[in-house]
Amino acid sequence: PDPTPTPEPRTGYQEFEQTATGSRLDILFVVDNSDSMYYDHKKHRVANMFRGFISTLKNIDFQIGVTTTDVRYKPQSGQPLNYPGWNGTLDFIEGTQQKMITNNTENAETLLLRTIDREEAGHCILEKLTKTPCPTNWEEPIHAIRKFVEKREKENSGFIRADADLITVIVSDEDELSNGNQYATSPLKTKQYIDEQFQWQKRFNNYSVIIIPGDSSCMKEQLAQSVLGFGGAHWGSVLSHMANITMGHSVSICKNNVVDELKIIGDRARNGVMFGEVILEHTPVPNSVEVEFYPQTQIGWRVEERKVIFDQKPPIGTKIKIKYVYF
Repeated sequence: PDPTPTPEPRTGYQEFEQTATGSRLDILFVVDNSDSMYYDHKKHRVANMFRGFISTLKNIDFQIGVTTTDVRYKPQSGQPLNYPGWNGTLDFIEGTQQKMITNNTENAETLLLRTIDREEAGHCILEKLTKTPCPTNWEEPIHAIRKFVEKREKENSGFIRADADLITVIVSDEDELSNGNQYATSPLKTKQYIDEQFQWQKRFNNYSVIIIPGDSSCMKEQLAQSVLGFGGAHWGSVLSHMANITMGHSVSICKNNVVDELKIIGDRARNGVMFGEVILEHTPVPNSVEVEFYPQTQIGWRVEERKVIFDQKPPIGTKIKIKYVYF
């Protein structure tokens, strides 16, 4: 047999800018409800990943809403499927007639966990057996975010507040348009659209809970959940890029709980806290990382796996350019 080829080293370039966020947050969860996530939802893995998340938002004026990665159109008419939670619209919070959870909502965590647990992912297995309708296999969370913003004064009225930061949290075991192909919605164009809509006055951060590109063990774990020809998995390359360019970061969907990695959402909002570390898209080769600050400043730093941790927080307005090698 042919020997396994040695991967070629690649060079990564990432830029960050130090900002302090405000204390009001509008947080949108965009959850994959396709059949590839069937077992993740059936076993309540997605809900359990976020157990404890609400407690990280203490003393913050927040609103939380949920939508899905399904942005399908009706085959005959070309009209969007306007079910709540599809096509960039807010879903109803499970067991209520409300579409938002706030810092004043009773049992906020229970309601959030129930709502991000998408039982319709299991309908896809029934569809071939009983013709039960199911969500699409073409996950489009970035497209859903753009549609959500487009509908901010219509179906999603009241969610995006003028003086609040916008946070999106994507949860998917696949990439934009399933495999990140050439027709996938562009992260850069989506960010530019959001910036333009709010005249560059709104802070927008995206966090992606995905299969981290290159994480073979997580890929194997997600593929093992396929059953009866359903399911699949892809590196979240485009979704990782979306997190990177919006000053968020990516977290492995194979973690039992992601709250520690996402508590930075609350930390950065609380009293305008600034960041003291950044997370790279890829794991760098040891001793390959180069960091430059603009304007120049003497700040030490160290690397721990994908994190670059600064000895002190860079001043507001500092631009940070990082170059590294990865496989």
